[in-house]
Amino acid sequence: MEQYSKNNIGMEFEGDSKIRNSYSTETPHMVQLVIKYSGGLIKNTNQANYVLFGFMVIIIIITLSLVFGGNNSEENLQPLDSMIRSSN
Repeated sequence: MEQYSKNNIGMEFEGDSKIRNSYSTETPHMVQLVIKYSGGLIKNTNQANYVLFGFMVIIIIITLSLVFGGNNSEENLQPLDSMIRSSN
């Protein structure tokens, strides 16, 4: 016997009950990778989430320091002509 269910607009589809909801209890793939390649240091998803959060914070700090922390004063910048002359 085939299963049919009704959705919000009254149409019937076969197998609607098998659709995965968006609030799945499966462990995310990135968390699984962190646990797998941690060498046993990370034992559960909570620890893996902290590691991923820390990694994200470090990447943001590095990015901000590269964007805003460079020494871009005009004294240190040489025109292209003077660089070519000094290499000859």
